[in-house]
Amino acid sequence: MADHTLHPQRRTSKDGAWVRREKIMESSKVQVIESSFVAPSKAAPTKELWLSPLDHELFNRGHTPVAFFYRSGAAFSDADRIKEGMAMALAAFYPLAGRLCVNGDGRAHISCNGEGALFVVARSDLKSDELDFTKPSPELRGMFVPRVEPSSLTLAVQVHTLTHARWTFIPLFK
Repeated sequence: MADHTLHPQRRTSKDGAWVRREKIMESSKVQVIESSFVAPSKAAPTKELWLSPLDHELFNRGHTPVAFFYRSGAAFSDADRIKEGMAMALAAFYPLAGRLCVNGDGRAHISCNGEGALFVVARSDLKSDELDFTKPSPELRGMFVPRVEPSSLTLAVQVHTLTHARWTFIPLFK
């Protein structure tokens, strides 16, 4: 996690944000509970989808993190139910269960092969009121965005539990 720590000379700011971020990074350890691939619930067509010129422009920008925060409830807090729903969604949106590929000419396409999307379940000891979700930061990204290997994945989802049962659901789209 060294790449996500703040510079030691930054000890304070007007609002105390740097000190607060250092404290959060020192006190929080993200524990990955599960990491697996979720395949579509039904067989999907096996084919290649070529990317458009606009898609090519976006292709090299990497994944786009999007975060949704929910308070957990009995129905929502079960990771297995989320995986089931994800498998059903992947049956309809099967390219998201495929892999990004580049042919010999350098042209990118999605190989619709049904290998599945990455699904990560993680938790940390942080409380939601200790985090500043209004400003993007490397610290938040390091805690809540799944590390995507290989980069050919088109979708990765991380469900993250915080202290006091707050859930984070983060899909990454290529």
